[in-house]
Amino acid sequence: MAEHPDLFDFNDTKTIGLFKDETPGVSKKGMEEMATDTYMPSLKGSLLYDPIDKSSLSEQKAMRADADFMTLVYRDCLFSKEVFHAKNVGFRSKDHILSLVESEKKALCPIDTKRWILSNGITTLPYFHWHIMFYKNMVKNSIPYEHAEKRAMRAKLPEKYLNECVLTSTVLKESTNKITLNCIIVPIGSLHGLQLGEVTPVVTVNKNQTVSVLEVAIQNTLRAPFNSVRLKLFQTPDEMRMQPQDLVSSFFNTQHRLEHYHIIVHLLQE
Repeated sequence: MAEHPDLFDFNDTKTIGLFKDETPGVSKKGMEEMATDTYMPSLKGSLLYDPIDKSSLSEQKAMRADADFMTLVYRDCLFSKEVFHAKNVGFRSKDHILSLVESEKKALCPIDTKRWILSNGITTLPYFHWHIMFYKNMVKNSIPYEHAEKRAMRAKLPEKYLNECVLTSTVLKESTNKITLNCIIVPIGSLHGLQLGEVTPVVTVNKNQTVSVLEVAIQNTLRAPFNSVRLKLFQTPDEMRMQPQDLVSSFFNTQHRLEHYHIIVHLLQE
Protein backbone atom coordinates (compact mmCIF):
# COMPACT_ATOMS: atom_id res chain seq x y z
CA MET A 1 0.00 0.00 0.00
CA ALA A 2 2.80 2.40 0.92
CA GLU A 3 4.69 1.56 -2.26
CA HIS A 4 1.69 2.28 -4.53
CA PRO A 5 -0.50 4.92 -2.83
CA ASP A 6 -2.02 5.86 -6.19
CA LEU A 7 -3.78 2.47 -6.33
CA PHE A 8 -5.75 2.86 -3.06
CA ASP A 9 -8.80 4.87 -2.02
CA PHE A 10 -7.72 6.25 1.36
CA ASN A 11 -10.65 8.66 1.73
CA ASP A 12 -13.41 6.14 0.94
CA THR A 13 -14.53 8.13 -2.11
CA LYS A 14 -15.80 4.95 -3.83
CA THR A 15 -13.67 5.78 -6.88
CA ILE A 16 -13.95 3.09 -9.51
CA GLY A 17 -10.61 1.36 -10.19
CA LEU A 18 -9.05 2.01 -6.76
CA PHE A 19 -8.61 -0.59 -4.02
CA LYS A 20 -10.56 -0.08 -0.82
CA ASP A 21 -8.55 0.73 2.29
CA GLU A 22 -10.13 -1.78 4.68
CA THR A 23 -8.05 -0.63 7.66
CA PRO A 24 -7.90 3.18 7.29
CA GLY A 25 -4.54 4.57 8.24
CA VAL A 26 -3.27 1.25 9.66
CA SER A 27 -0.90 -1.14 7.95
CA LYS A 28 -2.06 -4.76 7.61
CA LYS A 29 1.41 -5.90 8.63
CA GLY A 30 1.11 -7.97 11.82
CA MET A 31 -2.64 -8.43 11.40
CA GLU A 32 -4.64 -11.63 11.79
CA GLU A 33 -7.53 -12.10 9.38
CA MET A 34 -10.11 -13.82 11.57
CA ALA A 35 -12.71 -13.97 8.83
CA THR A 36 -13.35 -12.38 5.45
CA ASP A 37 -12.69 -8.63 5.79
CA THR A 38 -12.37 -9.05 9.59
CA TYR A 39 -8.91 -8.06 10.78
CA MET A 40 -7.27 -7.90 14.19
CA PRO A 41 -4.48 -5.31 14.24
CA SER A 42 -1.55 -5.53 16.66
CA LEU A 43 -1.55 -1.88 17.72
CA LYS A 44 0.35 -0.24 20.54
CA GLY A 45 -1.36 2.14 22.90
CA SER A 46 -5.10 2.52 23.31
CA LEU A 47 -7.81 3.40 20.84
CA LEU A 48 -9.96 4.85 23.63
CA TYR A 49 -10.32 8.60 23.30
CA ASP A 50 -10.72 9.42 27.00
CA PRO A 51 -7.83 8.71 29.40
CA ILE A 52 -8.71 6.37 32.26
CA ASP A 53 -7.62 6.75 35.87
CA LYS A 54 -6.20 3.28 36.52
CA SER A 55 -5.41 3.89 40.19
CA SER A 56 -8.91 2.83 41.23
CA LEU A 57 -9.01 -0.21 38.94
CA SER A 58 -8.12 -3.79 39.71
CA GLU A 59 -5.03 -5.29 38.05
CA GLN A 60 -7.15 -7.12 35.46
CA LYS A 61 -9.24 -4.05 34.63
CA ALA A 62 -6.09 -1.91 34.43
CA MET A 63 -4.64 -4.35 31.89
CA ARG A 64 -7.84 -4.10 29.85
CA ALA A 65 -7.63 -0.31 29.98
CA ASP A 66 -4.15 -0.50 28.41
CA ALA A 67 -5.24 -2.87 25.67
CA ASP A 68 -6.52 -1.84 22.28
CA PHE A 69 -10.28 -1.55 22.13
CA MET A 70 -10.62 -3.82 19.07
CA THR A 71 -8.26 -6.35 20.67
CA LEU A 72 -10.63 -6.54 23.63
CA VAL A 73 -13.61 -7.02 21.34
CA TYR A 74 -11.96 -9.93 19.55
CA ARG A 75 -10.73 -11.40 22.81
CA ASP A 76 -14.18 -11.23 24.41
CA CYS A 77 -15.66 -12.85 21.32
CA LEU A 78 -13.14 -15.72 21.26
CA PHE A 79 -12.72 -16.47 24.96
CA SER A 80 -15.87 -15.09 26.63
CA LYS A 81 -18.14 -16.38 23.86
CA GLU A 82 -19.74 -12.96 23.38
CA VAL A 83 -21.66 -12.19 20.19
CA PHE A 84 -21.30 -8.68 18.76
CA HIS A 85 -23.83 -7.05 16.45
CA ALA A 86 -23.37 -4.05 14.17
CA LYS A 87 -25.68 -1.79 12.25
CA ASN A 88 -25.51 -1.99 8.50
CA VAL A 89 -26.91 0.58 6.07
CA GLY A 90 -27.48 -0.48 2.49
CA PHE A 91 -29.45 0.30 -0.63
CA ARG A 92 -32.73 -1.51 -1.27
CA SER A 93 -35.00 -1.34 -4.29
CA LYS A 94 -38.77 -1.80 -4.01
CA ASP A 95 -41.27 -0.93 -6.72
CA HIS A 96 -38.41 0.74 -8.63
CA ILE A 97 -37.75 3.08 -5.69
CA LEU A 98 -34.28 3.16 -4.14
CA SER A 99 -34.01 3.71 -0.41
CA LEU A 100 -31.51 3.37 2.41
CA VAL A 101 -32.35 0.62 4.87
CA GLU A 102 -30.70 0.20 8.24
CA SER A 103 -30.42 -3.33 9.60
CA GLU A 104 -28.64 -5.02 12.45
CA LYS A 105 -26.36 -7.92 11.60
CA LYS A 106 -24.17 -10.30 13.54
CA ALA A 107 -20.65 -8.91 13.19
CA LEU A 108 -18.57 -11.27 15.35
CA CYS A 109 -19.53 -14.71 16.60
CA PRO A 110 -17.33 -17.21 18.47
CA ILE A 111 -18.97 -20.24 16.86
CA ASP A 112 -17.62 -21.63 13.60
CA THR A 113 -20.38 -24.02 12.55
CA LYS A 114 -18.35 -25.33 9.61
CA ARG A 115 -15.53 -26.87 11.69
CA TRP A 116 -14.89 -28.63 15.00
CA ILE A 117 -13.59 -26.10 17.55
CA LEU A 118 -11.10 -27.16 20.20
CA SER A 119 -11.36 -26.04 23.82
CA ASN A 120 -8.93 -23.14 23.30
CA GLY A 121 -11.57 -21.51 21.10
CA ILE A 122 -9.10 -20.93 18.26
CA THR A 123 -7.83 -24.20 16.79
CA THR A 124 -10.29 -25.99 14.50
CA LEU A 125 -10.46 -29.30 12.66
CA PRO A 126 -12.64 -30.42 9.77
CA TYR A 127 -15.57 -32.56 10.86
CA PHE A 128 -14.92 -36.35 10.85
CA HIS A 129 -11.16 -35.78 11.20
CA TRP A 130 -9.51 -38.85 12.77
CA HIS A 131 -8.29 -36.75 15.72
CA ILE A 132 -11.94 -36.07 16.60
CA MET A 133 -12.89 -39.75 16.39
CA PHE A 134 -9.93 -40.60 18.64
CA TYR A 135 -11.03 -37.93 21.12
CA LYS A 136 -14.64 -39.19 21.21
CA ASN A 137 -13.52 -42.77 21.82
CA MET A 138 -11.39 -41.70 24.79
CA VAL A 139 -14.28 -39.67 26.24
CA LYS A 140 -16.49 -42.78 25.95
CA ASN A 141 -13.88 -44.60 28.04
CA SER A 142 -14.36 -42.05 30.85
CA ILE A 143 -11.16 -40.09 30.17
CA PRO A 144 -11.65 -36.40 31.19
CA TYR A 145 -12.42 -34.08 28.27
CA GLU A 146 -9.30 -31.93 28.68
CA HIS A 147 -6.91 -34.91 28.89
CA ALA A 148 -8.66 -36.66 26.01
CA GLU A 149 -8.27 -33.62 23.77
CA LYS A 150 -4.56 -33.21 24.58
CA ARG A 151 -3.86 -36.90 23.96
CA ALA A 152 -5.87 -36.89 20.73
CA MET A 153 -3.99 -33.89 19.35
CA ARG A 154 -0.61 -35.45 20.25
CA ALA A 155 -1.50 -38.79 18.69
CA LYS A 156 0.01 -39.83 15.37
CA LEU A 157 -1.76 -41.94 12.81
CA PRO A 158 -0.10 -45.34 12.18
CA GLU A 159 1.56 -45.66 8.78
CA LYS A 160 -0.87 -48.32 7.55
CA TYR A 161 -3.77 -45.94 8.14
CA LEU A 162 -1.89 -43.10 6.46
CA ASN A 163 -1.80 -45.19 3.29
CA GLU A 164 -5.54 -45.79 3.60
CA CYS A 165 -6.10 -42.03 3.96
CA VAL A 166 -4.13 -41.38 0.78
CA LEU A 167 -6.15 -44.06 -1.02
CA THR A 168 -9.44 -42.61 0.26
CA SER A 169 -8.36 -39.13 -0.84
CA THR A 170 -7.55 -40.48 -4.31
CA VAL A 171 -10.91 -42.23 -4.56
CA LEU A 172 -12.75 -39.07 -3.49
CA LYS A 173 -10.82 -37.01 -6.04
CA GLU A 174 -11.68 -39.47 -8.79
CA SER A 175 -15.35 -39.45 -7.82
CA THR A 176 -15.47 -35.66 -8.07
CA ASN A 177 -14.10 -35.92 -11.61
CA LYS A 178 -16.93 -38.18 -12.72
CA ILE A 179 -19.65 -36.68 -14.91
CA THR A 180 -22.94 -38.19 -16.12
CA LEU A 181 -24.06 -37.41 -19.67
CA ASN A 182 -27.32 -38.10 -21.50
CA CYS A 183 -26.89 -39.15 -25.12
CA ILE A 184 -29.28 -39.53 -28.05
CA ILE A 185 -28.28 -41.76 -30.97
CA VAL A 186 -29.48 -41.08 -34.53
CA PRO A 187 -30.41 -44.65 -35.73
CA ILE A 188 -29.45 -44.53 -39.39
CA GLY A 189 -27.13 -46.66 -41.53
CA SER A 190 -25.37 -49.32 -39.45
CA LEU A 191 -27.24 -48.10 -36.39
CA HIS A 192 -30.62 -48.77 -37.95
CA GLY A 193 -32.47 -51.37 -35.92
CA LEU A 194 -31.73 -49.99 -32.46
CA GLN A 195 -34.70 -50.27 -30.11
CA LEU A 196 -36.35 -47.17 -28.66
CA GLY A 197 -34.78 -47.75 -25.27
CA GLU A 198 -31.31 -48.12 -26.78
CA VAL A 199 -31.07 -44.75 -28.53
CA THR A 200 -30.91 -42.73 -25.28
CA PRO A 201 -27.99 -44.17 -23.29
CA VAL A 202 -26.75 -42.55 -20.10
CA VAL A 203 -23.00 -42.84 -19.45
CA THR A 204 -20.72 -41.79 -16.62
CA VAL A 205 -17.07 -41.04 -17.41
CA ASN A 206 -14.09 -39.24 -15.95
CA LYS A 207 -14.11 -35.75 -17.40
CA ASN A 208 -10.30 -35.74 -17.50
CA GLN A 209 -10.34 -38.56 -20.05
CA THR A 210 -10.56 -38.17 -23.81
CA VAL A 211 -13.66 -38.23 -26.00
CA SER A 212 -12.51 -41.59 -27.40
CA VAL A 213 -13.11 -43.08 -23.93
CA LEU A 214 -16.56 -41.55 -23.95
CA GLU A 215 -17.23 -43.17 -27.34
CA VAL A 216 -16.28 -46.58 -25.95
CA ALA A 217 -18.57 -46.02 -22.94
CA ILE A 218 -21.48 -45.35 -25.29
CA GLN A 219 -20.62 -48.41 -27.39
CA ASN A 220 -20.62 -50.56 -24.24
CA THR A 221 -24.28 -49.68 -23.63
CA LEU A 222 -25.27 -51.23 -27.00
CA ARG A 223 -25.75 -54.86 -27.94
CA ALA A 224 -23.98 -56.67 -30.76
CA PRO A 225 -23.45 -55.85 -33.57
CA PHE A 226 -24.09 -52.17 -32.77
CA ASN A 227 -21.42 -52.08 -30.03
CA SER A 228 -18.67 -52.30 -32.64
CA VAL A 229 -19.90 -49.45 -34.82
CA ARG A 230 -17.66 -46.35 -34.79
CA LEU A 231 -19.37 -43.18 -33.62
CA LYS A 232 -18.92 -39.43 -33.86
CA LEU A 233 -20.13 -37.20 -31.06
CA PHE A 234 -21.55 -33.68 -31.03
CA GLN A 235 -22.12 -31.43 -28.03
CA THR A 236 -25.58 -29.89 -27.68
CA PRO A 237 -27.08 -27.41 -28.30
CA ASP A 238 -24.56 -26.06 -30.84
CA GLU A 239 -23.74 -29.52 -32.23
CA MET A 240 -20.01 -28.86 -31.92
CA ARG A 241 -17.96 -31.84 -33.07
CA MET A 242 -16.11 -33.56 -30.24
CA GLN A 243 -12.82 -34.86 -31.60
CA PRO A 244 -11.56 -38.19 -30.17
CA GLN A 245 -8.34 -36.65 -28.81
CA ASP A 246 -10.15 -33.83 -26.99
CA LEU A 247 -10.73 -33.99 -23.24
CA VAL A 248 -14.29 -34.41 -22.03
CA SER A 249 -13.68 -31.51 -19.61
CA SER A 250 -13.17 -29.14 -22.54
CA PHE A 251 -16.87 -29.61 -23.33
CA PHE A 252 -18.37 -30.55 -19.95
CA ASN A 253 -16.36 -29.17 -17.04
CA THR A 254 -19.30 -29.23 -14.62
CA GLN A 255 -22.32 -31.46 -14.21
CA HIS A 256 -25.09 -30.28 -16.52
CA ARG A 257 -28.80 -30.64 -15.87
CA LEU A 258 -29.76 -34.30 -16.03
CA GLU A 259 -33.10 -33.68 -17.72
CA HIS A 260 -31.34 -32.41 -20.86
CA TYR A 261 -29.58 -34.28 -23.66
CA HIS A 262 -25.90 -33.45 -23.72
CA ILE A 263 -24.54 -35.39 -26.69
CA ILE A 264 -25.90 -36.27 -30.14
CA VAL A 265 -24.40 -39.49 -31.49
CA HIS A 266 -24.05 -40.08 -35.24
CA LEU A 267 -22.62 -42.92 -37.27
CA LEU A 268 -18.97 -42.31 -38.19
CA GLN A 269 -18.67 -42.71 -41.92
CA GLU A 270 -15.05 -43.63 -42.72
